[in-house]
Amino acid sequence: MILTFITLSANAQDFSFSSFQQYPALSNPAFTGFYWGDFRVAAFYKNQWRSVGSPFSSYVAMADAPLNLRMMGTEDFVAVGLNLMRHTAGDAGYGYSVVLLNVAYYKALDSRGKMYLAIGLQAGGGSRGIDQEALTFGNQFNGIAYDPSIAHNEVVYTDRATYEDLGIGVMWYMAPSEYFKMHMGASYLHLSRPNLSFVSGIDQLQPKTSLNAEMRIGSHKILQVIPSGYYITQGEFTEITAGLGIRYTFSKYNRPHPIIRPDNSETAITFSTWHRLNDAMILALRLEMAYATLGFSYDVNVSSLKEASHLKGGYEIFMSYNFMDIFGDRKISHRKTFM
Repeated sequence: MILTFITLSANAQDFSFSSFQQYPALSNPAFTGFYWGDFRVAAFYKNQWRSVGSPFSSYVAMADAPLNLRMMGTEDFVAVGLNLMRHTAGDAGYGYSVVLLNVAYYKALDSRGKMYLAIGLQAGGGSRGIDQEALTFGNQFNGIAYDPSIAHNEVVYTDRATYEDLGIGVMWYMAPSEYFKMHMGASYLHLSRPNLSFVSGIDQLQPKTSLNAEMRIGSHKILQVIPSGYYITQGEFTEITAGLGIRYTFSKYNRPHPIIRPDNSETAITFSTWHRLNDAMILALRLEMAYATLGFSYDVNVSSLKEASHLKGGYEIFMSYNFMDIFGDRKISHRKTFM
């Protein structure tokens, strides 16, 4: 058995999500607080490669909030966020847990809130572990079958590796009119290059560079066309994803609520499709009802694994909720252009 996660080469990589546009702050801390509202909570679940073996599963919980700086005589604002992630994979009890704190500063580049430049910092840490009792090795094969009574004579120094981590990101946003908005971002993560090896060698978590961009063409009150793209490079791994979404607004949601007050929100549906180069076609559906969002995406595998996977890649489920005016009427009105 090839132990993918216990390697002497420097090739450790992140888990990735297909629904990158749902919560870009996961890969770029400058997007923390990039929404209309006072406080947001969100959750992801991803299940992948069930058709070719033990599946890869990811669980993510997030929260972020923009902080008003008007009392300092400026339209700029700071946002803070917390990301909790848990990944599991394979038959050896492999698990990977991460806790990250994001802080972003948004600098208003005009007086109308239609252009912002943001810089974000990310700090935290994580750990990954294995179940040594579940590991199997090639020298435990007796010529007929696997025999656990045969000593494998491999040295596994630890079943858990912990690390600290740092990252940085920038984002530029512009909304010259109600009918055109766009943003672009870049990030550089894993500045510390932590060693995650379970054995005596080096297995560094490689620095990760990402670029992303999105445009919204049309009115969010009726119909929008949303082209977007995402580029990642990490070690020898490169990912390029590009596609298009169509967002249609059904109606206004006018019933007020004593706490969240959804008096200016919408009911909308977005269908998107992306192509991840040499890997998968991604189909996604997103439903927005007032300030709640539910999303689903599915990867149709078109890589060299398609014969084994039968085109089955994996699915993701995404949920979020934006709380409005929970601290009173003190939010920055210009952030409404983020809708």
